[in-house]
Parts: sequence; C-alpha cells; structure tokens
Amino acid sequence: MRNLILLFTAIALLSSCNSSKKTASTDGTFLTGTEWTLIKVKDVMDNSTNKQRTLYVELPDKKGNGVFRGQGGCNLVNGQYDSNSGSKMIHFTNIISTRMTCDDQTKEYEYLKMLEAVNSYTVANKILKLYKGGELILTFQAK
Repeated sequence: MRNLILLFTAIALLSSCNSSKKTASTDGTFLTGTEWTLIKVKDVMDNSTNKQRTLYVELPDKKGNGVFRGQGGCNLVNGQYDSNSGSKMIHFTNIISTRMTCDDQTKEYEYLKMLEAVNSYTVANKILKLYKGGELILTFQAK
C-alpha cells in the first residue's frame, strides 16, 4: 500500500512539471501547440501577396527552452525560444530560414528582425500579441 501511495505521488509530481508551461488564456488558447497566422505588423494589417506568415511555438523543456517554426512569407523559418515559467517574457533566438528567391523579401526580412526583437507576449481571445519593450509589434490570430 505504501509503495502504491509513493507511485501516485511521483506520477502527480511529474505531470505537474510538464503542465506548468502550457498555460491557457481565458478562452482556452495556448501559446504553444497553436498555429498562429500574422494579421498585423505594428498597427497595419498584413496584406502581403506572398504566403501567409505563420508561427508555431512548441512546448518548451523544463528550463523554458523550446523551438518554433513557421513561414516567413516566402521562406520556411525556425529557431529557438526561451521563456520563464509564470511570466509573459519570451525571446526568439537562432532564427534561420530557407534561401528561396522571391520577388520582394523586404517584408520577410523585417518580420524576422521584429521576431528577434520580441521580449514579451500576451494571449487572449485567440490573438497572440508580441511586444518589444512594451510596444506591440506583431499580432497573430489562431488558425
């Protein structure tokens, strides 16, 4: 009986460690595990003619380090991110992309630079907002 109690306690502790980073907004939308589509750059709607810019943030490890992937408009992008449990701080790093040649890659280049500058986020009502020092720079909608 004692061993059974210890087993259940260990399982409860392990499962609580894995769920700490996957906190939902009030509508049940998660930062991680949700595919996001860019809808605004700063206050301007994204009307690019290329493919949609997307972001998919995967669940981090126990240290708050994770990976992301997405579409930059022309090229596939991916990289790493780190975040602190219980805070809305996030930093995207080691961003790389494929090297396909497209008509106008200026917007994609700006998008990747902005993603690199992000330091915090909010998630509410299926909207992900990424900030640089308190300034809203990228807004995404859940797919």
